[in-house]
Amino acid sequence: MNPIKTKTEALRRVTDFALNDLRLRALHSYHHIENPASGRVLQKNGFIRTRSNETYHYYRKEER
Repeated sequence: MNPIKTKTEALRRVTDFALNDLRLRALHSYHHIENPASGRVLQKNGFIRTRSNETYHYYRKEER
């Protein structure tokens, strides 16, 4: 197996496994609003922001 070089790649592999192999219908995630880099990683992997509050941004990704 090739080494994982980036957080984006790691999340892609986990997301693919969860949606394809485990056949989950959706994934949920969140990150602290003061950490926008985590939001960019989620968005690059197809997660869509569903809501926010004063502390966190919440995301969801559905099966294809």
